[in-house]
Amino acid sequence: MNIHSELHKSLSHSFLRYGIIILAVIGGIFFYKDRTGYTTVTKVTTIQNCRVTTSEAQEPFRTNKTYFLSVFTHEEETTDEEDTVSEEYDNNKNMLSVKSVQNETLIFECVAPQAFVKHFENYDNDFLTIYRAEDGKEFPVYTADADETEAEREYRKIRVPYIWYTLYIVGAALGIFCLYHSIRLAKVAANYKNENYEFIPDQMCSAGEKGAMAMLKYAKDISADKSSKAEVLSSFLNKDVNDIYRYDRTWRDRR
Repeated sequence: MNIHSELHKSLSHSFLRYGIIILAVIGGIFFYKDRTGYTTVTKVTTIQNCRVTTSEAQEPFRTNKTYFLSVFTHEEETTDEEDTVSEEYDNNKNMLSVKSVQNETLIFECVAPQAFVKHFENYDNDFLTIYRAEDGKEFPVYTADADETEAEREYRKIRVPYIWYTLYIVGAALGIFCLYHSIRLAKVAANYKNENYEFIPDQMCSAGEKGAMAMLKYAKDISADKSSKAEVLSSFLNKDVNDIYRYDRTWRDRR
């Protein structure tokens, strides 16, 4: 028993060590990439005197919608209007500066997911900053004073790093798998260390040759128990039938 206990204990420690290492590495990579980003973005330009609109279009023969982000620029012309303050001050007139929007032009438009476009629905700044990612796609940022780090975070809503996220999920699952088996093997080691331990086979898996033999013996015991119960039931039914037959024969002889 001590040999098996030490073996399972050693395996438990190995799984525990590997599980902690894997989770630590995956966690470290996640936090590092979350801070440094998954791609490089560079600032292209800042558009002044602009208006941002959002729109959507239903794709034909499909249930999906396409979301558009449009940026319009315009020229502002200043006009002077005379406004009389009051009758009392007829001779004093104030010149008010009024700006009128002229020649509005579409200068930028892009298609983006709804999760990104919805941030521009109430965009009220009169300027917009455009960035470019490594893959050449240009995109605006909804944070007015966004730097390259913040711009990269916003770009993840356009190009979600699914490969990295899949790596995190697989790594976390592998680490949890190792920790689970570490706990399971530790329990087996503790059971083997107990002198009064009686092996009970696991219904889901077997522990090598010893487990297979125990499972076979367990199955045989169940089969023998079922056979014994069937024999008892059969003998009981036969006894009842014989008694009825004997009673019926005796009753006929008396007649």
